[in-house]
Amino acid sequence: MEVRAPGVVKLFGEHAVVYGKRAIAAAVDMWATAVAEKLNGRNISISMPDLDFESEFSCREAGEAYERYLSEDIGKIGKDYERLKLPYMVIIGRLLKLTKNGTGLKLKISSNIPLQKGFASSGACSTAAAIAAAKLFGASLDYNEIIDIARDGERIMHLNKNAGAIDVSTTFYGGIVSYKAGSIARHNEIKNGIELVIIDTGPKKSTAETVGHVSELYNKDRKHAEEILAQIDGCSDDGLDALRKSDMARLGKAMSRNHELLKMLGVSSKGLDLAVSEGIGNGAYGVKLSGGGGGGIAIAVPSDRELLIKTMNELGFKAYPTKIAKDGAVSFVGPG
Repeated sequence: MEVRAPGVVKLFGEHAVVYGKRAIAAAVDMWATAVAEKLNGRNISISMPDLDFESEFSCREAGEAYERYLSEDIGKIGKDYERLKLPYMVIIGRLLKLTKNGTGLKLKISSNIPLQKGFASSGACSTAAAIAAAKLFGASLDYNEIIDIARDGERIMHLNKNAGAIDVSTTFYGGIVSYKAGSIARHNEIKNGIELVIIDTGPKKSTAETVGHVSELYNKDRKHAEEILAQIDGCSDDGLDALRKSDMARLGKAMSRNHELLKMLGVSSKGLDLAVSEGIGNGAYGVKLSGGGGGGIAIAVPSDRELLIKTMNELGFKAYPTKIAKDGAVSFVGPG
């Protein structure tokens, strides 16, 4: 059983989504793949060749990890297991409990999604793995259940019970997805294949750090922070309308405005700001950071893709094209 799940970029609303505003994300044409095979006995074998990681544990140990996850502080149990192994132990432990299945499983997870750059690579891996294991175990699950099981992996990976909502939903469904106050909306009315340029500006701060920085700002000057967050929400609304109308110039303008507001929240970096300022007028309708910020990737709507890539590469960044991917991991599940 082989399952693929795409990477994800944030088009609008990161950080503001924590405070009840809308975030908009897009699946992009890079993929995580999980291959599941039955094993004799009751052991689970996990391999991640891209990370040179292998591990094995029993079905009983997976069940115990899941029970601890339900009853204990996430941060506490995270210290007792290998960081790369625990998300998959919890996912498989939950599936074993749901299916009453004790079948051994060999799970191989690979990915061409860059790590720790803001592409939701762990979310794509968790989603592909959850679906592959569920199919192998014969689990009959609806879409919401599958998404929540995959989110268990993200909650563990990021040590945050609220993690993964938009990342997992977007890699699961593909296309463009929005999230606000616990509600997911798919936007199938938007045309497929919109081109983007990814600009890798270098190492990034952890998302936990940048989220914490915004929280400090919010607590220190709530009125000012809420004014910025409301304007970011306006960028999300404007950007979504531009996507529906295929107005790339307007889309880029909304993205660049969103970046300036994120800069005001203190989650940009010199590299990201340089990519934005030099990209506009040199092949981009608009550019913004994508994800937690503090470095990492920016995304751009190209007016002249080759000029934009050339400009960014000359600045010492790594720039490359991608497009919004119509397909998500849902295609491996069927109706649900």
